[in-house]
Amino acid sequence: MERWFSLFLLPLLLAACETLIYPDLPFEGDVLVMNARLSTADSVHTVHLAWSRRDSVAYVADAAVSCRVNGVAVATASGAKEGAYTFEARFAPGDEVVLAADAAGHHAEAAVTVPAAPVVDHPRWDRVRHAETAEEEPRDYYRVKVDVHDIPGQRNFYKAGLWSSYSVPGLGGYVRDEATGEYVQGTLSVTRQVRERYVTNYYDPLLGSSLDLSFGANDPYWNADELNYYRNLWNLFPDTSFADGVHTLVLAGRCSEVMRRPSATFEPDRQYEADACIRVRVFSLSEEDWRHLNMSRADLADFSIAGLDIDVYEQTQPYPENVTGGMGFVTVEAAVDVVVDIGPLRGTFHEIFPD
Repeated sequence: MERWFSLFLLPLLLAACETLIYPDLPFEGDVLVMNARLSTADSVHTVHLAWSRRDSVAYVADAAVSCRVNGVAVATASGAKEGAYTFEARFAPGDEVVLAADAAGHHAEAAVTVPAAPVVDHPRWDRVRHAETAEEEPRDYYRVKVDVHDIPGQRNFYKAGLWSSYSVPGLGGYVRDEATGEYVQGTLSVTRQVRERYVTNYYDPLLGSSLDLSFGANDPYWNADELNYYRNLWNLFPDTSFADGVHTLVLAGRCSEVMRRPSATFEPDRQYEADACIRVRVFSLSEEDWRHLNMSRADLADFSIAGLDIDVYEQTQPYPENVTGGMGFVTVEAAVDVVVDIGPLRGTFHEIFPD
């Protein structure tokens, strides 16, 4: 894309003049753009609205956003910062979710059916040590495994992520005991997502080879292991190799990120005990969502890491679009969580929270 753009600009630069060239767009004036990625795991959702114009874009500052579930109005939102409108609602597999936006006389809406959720079970874990590259020192990882049961009778697409939670009595600040009025050292509790860059799919061959750069029925998948290993940041995987069966999903989170060191008061030589767990979240996606994420992933990829000089796609890929009365893409992902207990962890502060 960059190469094509450079060739396009070269004649203009040689001509030593400024020429404005606009694409032949199928509309005139402002177009309302609505984008949203919703999940059954969330209760608070965000809709992003923008004006698309012939020569510029702008946030929509004053709009009314509504949400209907199975024909029933469940939430509204108005007023936004940088075009982001939030509302509260719960979704379940099979629900029909309709988002609508009204602004300056424009109306746009999208209807989405929440996909079925996979069944995820049999959690287990161990601790492993490996180096990401030949140049790096080996690091410790919590490796977790869960069995993902494919949704039967249809083509399915998935992604996965890790969250960690821990609580440590006697660590952190002081809290007031309501019964006695005294201040005592409380329990520090933390839940956070393990950042993608610290989750490796090194141990799962399916995650390391699922970057589909073509999507064509007759086009080969790209199987550069190094490229996929570094760029499957969202742990995307199709059911191609385990349709109507079971895949053992293997993800490893770096120990120093799973038990990310908190800002807390502690005694260096004291022995602490932490209740800790890793939550594996598996999402089922629509095929349009799968294509969108793969295209986004390819756009983020730095192909130089594998010494490659290739065209990303064998054929032109349409941007997913399901908004009527405007433009944009709205999707709902069905999420399933399974908890893997890794505690209790015992040791000094620095042993529980490694560098």
